[in-house]
Amino acid sequence: MRTTVMFAGDVNLRTVTDAKLPFAKITDELKKADVLLGNLECTFYNPADLQVQPFDGFQAPPEVAEALKIAGFKAVGTANNGNYGDEPIVRTLKKLDSLGIQHTGSGANLEEARKPVIIDAKGVKIGFLQRTSVYWPAGHEAKAKTPGVAAFLVHTAYRIPHIRAGAHVPPLNRPGIPPEIITWADPKQLQQLRQDIEELRSKCDIVI
Repeated sequence: MRTTVMFAGDVNLRTVTDAKLPFAKITDELKKADVLLGNLECTFYNPADLQVQPFDGFQAPPEVAEALKIAGFKAVGTANNGNYGDEPIVRTLKKLDSLGIQHTGSGANLEEARKPVIIDAKGVKIGFLQRTSVYWPAGHEAKAKTPGVAAFLVHTAYRIPHIRAGAHVPPLNRPGIPPEIITWADPKQLQQLRQDIEELRSKCDIVI
């Protein structure tokens, strides 16, 4: 027996006014998947309801979330820089719940944001979790008691090269030599993610 998992990539519905339109030309193709997953790059709420303008993020009317159900999405990831603000994130997750669409990557607190999705497709258990390294540090990252996205911190450092990079590269004593850019995952968060993946793998046939 064959199980088909399909990925839709970023889904941003902020300019949509009719939920029937976004996937109309490809719905038949999407329906061929046993499991359809995507990265939800927007929140579902009306900014006027909150009387505030968020610092960042994409806002879509709550009613157009129906487009995800029409397309057949089983689950979406919400850990990204498009999901911003405590109340918008909470409202978005409630909207997804009302449509029966599972989600991973954000939550009412850090524990909820880290929780994976497990989908049973023809007897094949598929686990799905999401983290983001691109997010706004203020008002965006989930904490122990506050809403946000499941962040994955990556550090960056800039270092003057120790050796000449190539035959056509100027010597290191020349002004304006570009630095080496070094990035590395935060050790504590990396270990935490490894543990989350190992735990999910013990419950699933496929981990995404």
